[in-house]
Amino acid sequence: MRASEIWQPSLPDFIEHPYPAYAELLDQSPVFQAVTGDYVILGYEDVKQVLLDKTCLTGARAAWAQKMSEYGATRGMDYSKSAVGMTGMLIQMNPPVHTALRSALSNHWPDKERLHTMASDLCADIVDSLPFGSFDLVAEVSKKLPLYMICDLMGIHRDDGKNLIDDGFQMVQLLDPYLSIKDLEKIEIAAGHLHSFFQSFLQEVDPQSGSLSGSIKKLYPNPNEAIAPMIFLFIAGFETTSALISNCLKLLIEEKSLTSQLRDNDDLIENFVLEVLRVYTPVQLTGRTNSQSIVLSGVEIPKNSTLTLCIGSANRDPAHFPNPDKLDLNRIKYDHLAFGYGMHHCLGRQMAQIEAIELIKNMLPLVEQLSIASPPPPKTKLTIQSVTTLMVTRY
Repeated sequence: MRASEIWQPSLPDFIEHPYPAYAELLDQSPVFQAVTGDYVILGYEDVKQVLLDKTCLTGARAAWAQKMSEYGATRGMDYSKSAVGMTGMLIQMNPPVHTALRSALSNHWPDKERLHTMASDLCADIVDSLPFGSFDLVAEVSKKLPLYMICDLMGIHRDDGKNLIDDGFQMVQLLDPYLSIKDLEKIEIAAGHLHSFFQSFLQEVDPQSGSLSGSIKKLYPNPNEAIAPMIFLFIAGFETTSALISNCLKLLIEEKSLTSQLRDNDDLIENFVLEVLRVYTPVQLTGRTNSQSIVLSGVEIPKNSTLTLCIGSANRDPAHFPNPDKLDLNRIKYDHLAFGYGMHHCLGRQMAQIEAIELIKNMLPLVEQLSIASPPPPKTKLTIQSVTTLMVTRY
């Protein structure tokens, strides 16, 4: 079977279980041109090389959103708020704009000790409030912890965050390259809600406060220009972290032996989190455009090509991770690419890991009281994969 026939990223079966296809493509065609014209890159070393290459630029998705907005305007369809939101995503920016925003946020990013303290206190409150009987573990834990963390860091009232979280999850779908008109309409509505909130919220932000929101307002004196980066920071604070936490908790409930291992040796908790990130990578795909021609796995890719990087495949590349499908708490290498690499590596990487570690510490005594009441719904998007609902019963 040809690579283009194996690569079917819009089909439900592929979205739900992409890893068998990744394995076949890694063995047969680790770099190939898809029928859509983009070059699909699956191997660890190739993906890492592109992420490190400063001549490989990001921003193609933001440019696409802008074109879609312009196209829609000629046909009475408004995608303007979606386009604005995409331009403010740090992962869609190149230097010097990217450098300036990242530096501003880094200067006011909380240190490791503060993150641990914040996460520990929040986890204790969240776990103590969990009910008996049936409830959605994603809504009560996986979404709540990272949402409260980013709200507190940005100075957003938690109730406002709860009102906006569904819009945030909707908005991030713009990163998926396989969207329908109905998808775009839902995203535009969500983007409008976020845009309106942050337009009002920024009026109250003090640029000299030293907060994350203050650092953005200081960098963008024009409030209209500050809205998009604020939306990005808010969404980035909980979206993929929620996916990580959900995957961790689902595994611990399903495999009680893992719970016993971690309870007996809490030094393994960090290894567990890193392995979950590798084996169940939340962000499966990302993109770049090469401004210079490049050769990957013997394939010459012309300059200005669209590159689709399969992070989920790279993290299960047997050439780099022996027995890659196994979640191994004693693995020698934990150098996964789940948070990207190079200048675009995730700014909130440490925070996400700390949240997951602190939550697992607090949840371990309760895990044996939990059982999964019904299987989670099928995944609907490949780019960002997460457990959106996990109904459990606590006895």
